[in-house]
Amino acid sequence: AAVVVPNGTLFGDGVAARIKEELLKNFNLHTIVRLPEGVFAPYTDIPANLLFFDRSGQHRIFGITRFLPQKAAKIHQTKPIQTDEFTIA
Repeated sequence: AAVVVPNGTLFGDGVAARIKEELLKNFNLHTIVRLPEGVFAPYTDIPANLLFFDRSGQHRIFGITRFLPQKAAKIHQTKPIQTDEFTIA
């Protein structure tokens, strides 16, 4: 399964911290894909993350992938993310 969350879910306090704790305690969070600001423009410029997890048990080890576009152009419907623009962090 996968879910899109803002950065605050990974680094915030309060409710965000509880959500993160539940994910790590009850699921195997195996991959985080960090998306750049503006990927959901014009709706929001908040940086977001894709969290991939399964029900195979508690969190073990995961990979982190950053999306860093070669150009400063924003991602949008007519310029989607390309596979070769991802790097393993």
